[in-house]
Amino acid sequence: STRLVAAHARHKVNQLNNRRELFDNIKEATSAQSLPHDNMNENGQRYQWESIEQFNADEVKKYEALLSATVFNLNNRLKRLKNEASSSSSSAAYSENTDN
Repeated sequence: STRLVAAHARHKVNQLNNRRELFDNIKEATSAQSLPHDNMNENGQRYQWESIEQFNADEVKKYEALLSATVFNLNNRLKRLKNEASSSSSSAAYSENTDN
């Protein structure tokens, strides 16, 4: 019973750590994308995202590719985190079963 509670607590901690890491990665990705915006504002240049109507076709393709790459990278990271979480929880369950 105590082992089950401890295993559940470890699993919950792993889940929360994985969620925190995912949010940290999203935060890093969005802050990295906002750096050019901050620099443009400091230089008095126009804000690129101000109006989508001002984009030409090349700019739209460039931003679509950037967003697609970001989504792809975030999905890959999420899959790795899920795999790590499931492998760590299954190895914890295995070690608990072998302790008996």
